[in-house]
Amino acid sequence: MRYFFIFLFIFFFGCTSSGTDDDFSLPSKPEQGGLDTDDDYGLIGQIENLDSIELHYNRNLLKENFYDAKVPIYSLEYYQNSGFSYVGNKPFADVHYMYSTLNDPFSAYYDSTCYTDIFDVLNEIVDSTVFVRYYSIGTDTIPLIKITEFSDYTSNEDGTYGEFLEALELTDDAPSTIIDLRGNSGGSIDQCIAVAEELLPLGDTAIISNERADTFYYVNHYEGLGLYRYYVFLTDAQTASCAEIMIAAVSSNRKSPVVGQLTFGKGLGQYYFTTPASGIAKISAMEFYDKDSFTFNRYGIEPDFSVANSNEALQKALELSQERTFMRNKKYGATQKSFSQDTEVLLKAQSRDHFIKGVKSGAYRIKKNKGSRITDKRLKG
Repeated sequence: MRYFFIFLFIFFFGCTSSGTDDDFSLPSKPEQGGLDTDDDYGLIGQIENLDSIELHYNRNLLKENFYDAKVPIYSLEYYQNSGFSYVGNKPFADVHYMYSTLNDPFSAYYDSTCYTDIFDVLNEIVDSTVFVRYYSIGTDTIPLIKITEFSDYTSNEDGTYGEFLEALELTDDAPSTIIDLRGNSGGSIDQCIAVAEELLPLGDTAIISNERADTFYYVNHYEGLGLYRYYVFLTDAQTASCAEIMIAAVSSNRKSPVVGQLTFGKGLGQYYFTTPASGIAKISAMEFYDKDSFTFNRYGIEPDFSVANSNEALQKALELSQERTFMRNKKYGATQKSFSQDTEVLLKAQSRDHFIKGVKSGAYRIKKNKGSRITDKRLKG
């Protein structure tokens, strides 16, 4: 059986291609539904009950992929017949309960009723995600590049990354540029890392990803198209996940200033897996760090200039862009946020509408794993 996952924060090792399989979209739901004929863990034939197969399978996924090794994954008996009131009447109640014990609001299990909608959302083509505007200050004209989300599928065949390249080329004579990430809650990890690398020199480490058993370094393999100009970032409390990755990558390497509000602080990345019963397993599998091994997870990115009013924030960004001298001197928030929730709240959040609404938020990446062989798709060589 094939299972797929989406990273909450973008891609491994930059933008070089090492995969051989070009089909990286979530597979269409089998027409007959139910149990797939292939099985990564060899459960079919050994276990007859579909509920038990689904529980075994998801427990194995969590043991292999959940990012925090300090959180225990208990024996199957611990989750079976839990009798928890909220999930007692739901299909695969024990699986739902198992995810709730992680105390992680970003990890969850969704049964097959969500599958088709998730497939449609992940394959939706967004018309445009990158917009360019020009502002005058004194005798200078400053371009602002607004990125609304990081999507693999837009009117440009290379997604948001391709749109961003066009924006850089359109504004290539500008000595400074404002990058507006206000309201950007994230998206494809491939896309945001690729976008960030276009602002970095050859050899810079954009971001570091810690997984359960491995650490991955995203190192830029080329000189970015937008390297030789001054950048200012605009943020607000909804700037999250992939958008925060881009800021952390650029500001930690180039000291680009940040204006606006403390960002959301989501430094975890999720995989999305398909399961034997055509369910969806969403698992927090990565925690992200900047090149200096500091994380914004649960802290958010602190602005150099804290400005709540959007017009005033834009004006400050324009002033910095005109002067082109200020270097970032802040880091991340001083207070750790709590994302944990009690079990009942977590389970109630695992509703179909809640999941569909947030499926493209955060930082994600689609990746295919066939048995023990993993193939990766990266944007550019």
